[in-house]
Amino acid sequence: MRPFDLVANEIEKGMTGSNQGLSIGLPRASKYIGMRRGIYTTIVSGTGMGKSSVLHHNYILTPYEEFIKSGKKENLKIFLFSMERPKVYLLAKWLSRKIFMDQGILIPVAKMLGWWDIKLTMDEKNLIHHYADYINEMIEGGYVEIHDGQHNPTHIYKIVKKYAESTGKFEEVNEFSKVYIPNDPTATVEVALDTFGLLKKEKDLPTKKDVIEKQSEYFQWFRDSLNYFCIGISQINRDIASPTLLKIGDVEPSMETIKESGRIAEDSDIIISVFDPLRYDIQGTLERDRIGYNPYKFENKENGARHYRRLKILKNSYGESDFAIATVLHGPTGILRELPKKNDITDEICASVLSGSYFL
Repeated sequence: MRPFDLVANEIEKGMTGSNQGLSIGLPRASKYIGMRRGIYTTIVSGTGMGKSSVLHHNYILTPYEEFIKSGKKENLKIFLFSMERPKVYLLAKWLSRKIFMDQGILIPVAKMLGWWDIKLTMDEKNLIHHYADYINEMIEGGYVEIHDGQHNPTHIYKIVKKYAESTGKFEEVNEFSKVYIPNDPTATVEVALDTFGLLKKEKDLPTKKDVIEKQSEYFQWFRDSLNYFCIGISQINRDIASPTLLKIGDVEPSMETIKESGRIAEDSDIIISVFDPLRYDIQGTLERDRIGYNPYKFENKENGARHYRRLKILKNSYGESDFAIATVLHGPTGILRELPKKNDITDEICASVLSGSYFL
């Protein structure tokens, strides 16, 4: 094959839609940060800003649901290495999200699992059981495979490589290299990590920096050798909230603020930050954020819930970067939606965000 043929082949795939990837539920953002084979994406933010919600809603559940609607059968596989939350709590939140989206009925995880004094009604319990197939088909059907608890990079590598060997083969090109041939070149395989900072240390990787850099190296291999989509979550340094930065108003995450290791920024194709500007508006004087939205219009004055989130593309190896998109987050379910352009924001839209109907 001649050099130009490599590009020509990808153009042909693109013409047939094979390179488009799966929807992440963000129409404008999907042009730049969608779920596509052969891409390594990192989501960064501070604690409690919604980075796990973006991963679960936009990069796991929304693509899975689109895939099921398409009628396709056996060419989607998502590995989720969840080191922050046990599997049972994840599934409970996914149920809460699905019920809310379908029925408009909110059953918070805390109520679902009996953490509150107010327990489930029989109608609520029956409704939850009505969605058993949603979870069972996703997990037992092999579409989403959850590994909770702490894992080290080598363990993750072995799990993913074993799957690759069961769905394809490695052929020797020469004495120095091999190429992976999948049984189904149209299959989409995702490896998701929540989060880099909770990776388990190994004998030869004694520091947190060591394990993070090794995992990033493995993500590169999954991307480059297997053509898998890789996505991980990283915390930002606490220095972002230092008095000096607060004073000059420069607290939005950047690639330099990624915690523990700079290698993630170097290796990733795409880096997305999730930012809540109201968390750092100590004086309460912010009328417009950097892209012209008023975040206070999306704050619930009764309970203090802040819905507004600014998604910024910090790095994009294959397109535009350093620009932001306005979104809103429904905290109880983790649903994230884009907002209309700033000049199209109405009081009715703001009210629908606060009532929750905007997320249905």
